Amino acid sequence: MGGGMNSGFYRKASPHRILGFDITLDFAYSMAPPGQTTYNFIIPDDDISYDFPFKFPKNLLTNDISLFTEIPTLTNHTEQSDVDLYVDYSLPFSLAVRDILEAPAGPVQNILGTSECPDGDNDPTTDDCSISITFDKAAQSIFEMIIDSTWGYAQTIPGLGTEYNTEYLTIGPLYTDREDFAEKYGDPIDSLIQVGLGDLGLALPVPPGFGDDFKSLPFDIGLPIPILQASVGLPFHTEITARGLPVAIPIGIGTVKYGGFGGKIGISDYLSDILYKPEKDLIELSDSNLVYIIETPPSRINPSDVDNAISSLRLNEINVNAIDSLNYLFLQGNKTVVVEIKSHVGDALLQLENQPKKKKKFPIDLSLGYYTNDLELDFSGATINSTNQMFSLQAGKTLNFPSFLAFLGGVGIYGGIGFESSDLNLGYELANPLAYGCFSGSGTYKKY
Repeated sequence: MGGGMNSGFYRKASPHRILGFDITLDFAYSMAPPGQTTYNFIIPDDDISYDFPFKFPKNLLTNDISLFTEIPTLTNHTEQSDVDLYVDYSLPFSLAVRDILEAPAGPVQNILGTSECPDGDNDPTTDDCSISITFDKAAQSIFEMIIDSTWGYAQTIPGLGTEYNTEYLTIGPLYTDREDFAEKYGDPIDSLIQVGLGDLGLALPVPPGFGDDFKSLPFDIGLPIPILQASVGLPFHTEITARGLPVAIPIGIGTVKYGGFGGKIGISDYLSDILYKPEKDLIELSDSNLVYIIETPPSRINPSDVDNAISSLRLNEINVNAIDSLNYLFLQGNKTVVVEIKSHVGDALLQLENQPKKKKKFPIDLSLGYYTNDLELDFSGATINSTNQMFSLQAGKTLNFPSFLAFLGGVGIYGGIGFESSDLNLGYELANPLAYGCFSGSGTYKKY
């Protein structure tokens, strides 16, 4: 999309002359390269903060009913099952997502992919491109954390890690150390872990792509974008360009709107000023042939001197027909024409001195440009915001038609080398009617 939006910014390397302009309408059709509509899904390194409820039944302290009633119970519980709890508090944990979720075994669809998995099997419970849930690593990690945290707490509680004194007798500690606690209380902890993990309610579907919508277009997996643009020339060999669709317009698979601007500066004229100097005056280039005719007395001038002057004038594209005819008479022995020859040479020299000095130009047109776009796409519930930028070196050459075709202007060839970059933000809403496994019923999940 970035490459497509950065196209069409220029049609020749040289900028417009001052206030020269053009208005154009192009169509860019960006196509995803074959095999680039899927990606490898990676489980992130994020953590899930989780409070694990620690519930310690009183019957693990004693089976003596009379003693059981002597053990205090927390009074902030209303459920019947909670009145038998001796201690109840929450242990905070931070679980790695990688310990709970396993990435799909195969590739999954990106935004330009289709709604199907690459293998064609769309059963989310068995498909290789769906996320699977595992508690193996998480359960072991939680078990160790709970043992460490609860024993650190329980070893100070009467009846658990220290003696428990009642009115009738003293109950020894239920657990002597951490290892004893882990061995005797391990099974209840495992049961609580499974219940706790089952209550996480994770909803992490792998979303499909929207490539099915592209099938209505002339080419699959393509993005057609109309580009309306205007450019105008400014002083100092510069040009500015603006493009945009200020309102969203339909493009078959959704809507698009964008805005962009840029410009370029022609560097050929600056290179010409640096590399080439204006041509010198005729007096310096003609080997003084013309000056010799003007300043030398007529009696000392001969036809060969006049021929040298004629050659110098021809090199400077001056009409020498009259001088050439007079020199023919001079060559035939008519010496009276020398005065008239000197007059014509003087006029020619004055004409040369009044001519604008010519300057050699750089052989090709070169310019430096910068352009940027802000693109907004909306299709199938997905929205894409993209910023594209391009720095370019443009080169070209314009060839004019012969004079009888001058009304056609000319024909040119151009190209460029550019450094492009694009940033893309994607937002979508994915409906989940499956309600299987870790998916907690149907609903809508937002992802950015």
